[in-house]
Amino acid sequence: MGTSLLAGSTLLGMTGLLGLFSDWAIRATLVLLIVFGVAALMRRAAAASRHVVWAVGLVSVLVVPIIAVALPWRLNVLPSLGRGEAPAAAITTPATPQVLDRKTVSGPEQATPTLTSVTSSETRAVVTTRLPAELQAQAAASSRVIPQFKPTLLQVVIALWAAVAVVVSLRLLLGLLLAWRLTHRARPLNDPSWSEPLRWAADCLGVRTPVRLLATRDLLIPVTSGLTRPVVMVPEAARSWSDERRRAVLLHELAHVRRWDWTTQLMAHIVCALHWFNPLCWIAAKRLRAECERACDDLVLDAGTQASRYADHLLQIVRTAGRVRAPAGAIPLAQRSEFEGRLLAILEPRMEQRRMKPLAAPLIAVIVLGLSLPLAAMAPRAD
Repeated sequence: MGTSLLAGSTLLGMTGLLGLFSDWAIRATLVLLIVFGVAALMRRAAAASRHVVWAVGLVSVLVVPIIAVALPWRLNVLPSLGRGEAPAAAITTPATPQVLDRKTVSGPEQATPTLTSVTSSETRAVVTTRLPAELQAQAAASSRVIPQFKPTLLQVVIALWAAVAVVVSLRLLLGLLLAWRLTHRARPLNDPSWSEPLRWAADCLGVRTPVRLLATRDLLIPVTSGLTRPVVMVPEAARSWSDERRRAVLLHELAHVRRWDWTTQLMAHIVCALHWFNPLCWIAAKRLRAECERACDDLVLDAGTQASRYADHLLQIVRTAGRVRAPAGAIPLAQRSEFEGRLLAILEPRMEQRRMKPLAAPLIAVIVLGLSLPLAAMAPRAD
């Protein structure tokens, strides 16, 4: 009886876990579909505005399931995948045990063994006192059930999800450790030919957070990393750059600091680790990264940098760096996979579309959250 009840409760628990997992995935998919729709409507807006859409959308993927737990009401519209009851055979109570009892049939000297039903509380006493020793031994041996682990499909799916999520998370952790190691191996770049452009770029963008400027032999492309203590690292070969290129690169890297792009990129990595099975998450993270770079380019151009000259600087840097990739814990200046579209956006002559209105960011955030949060009230419908 105990084994059957345990199997039934385990099956119910796994079934409920499948329901939570499916609700979680469905809500994330619906949130991302809303974000894709809003971003499509804003394809002619500033890159910074579209970046806000993707950032708020990915935050909603993390927040909506948490809010769903706290809401006091539900809207039963989601599919009821994994919410069914466990099969009755797995949770039914076993039949009342039967034991041998001797009752008089034709006289005090004659006794015939018959089956008598007893309750579970009386079974042990009856078996102990009335069964012969041989039958007691057989009953004890047959009652010993050797458990055999046979994973169900649900257990395999959850184990696979957890394994891949751990692998993706370890990749992010390794990237953060590598960025930390690069930072400690790099040397401070205190040359006035760099410190003056750094101060100028910070004043242009209104960056008040102290930024460390380092030179490293381990990278061929400038990168930015860090949240509370941001760091800009440039390759050793950058010492020979022209003043114009230094100013353009530092404007771009400090734009990441001003916009808190390192934090949003970290959040996108976390979402992809949890929802690695959902291709929409990976596409959203890629779009977030692309709009992030374009928004920083817009700030560089807004500071007075000539578009053709800036595009030429980026092209020369990317050509020198080749296909070398920066660690996941840092934001590189450029990547070849997204460079062509970025150059076209830089050379786009309509400058008025590069600037985001002062109240655009909070308004976009309210719209995206307003469309996403009702998904938290959705629950599986009763079948």
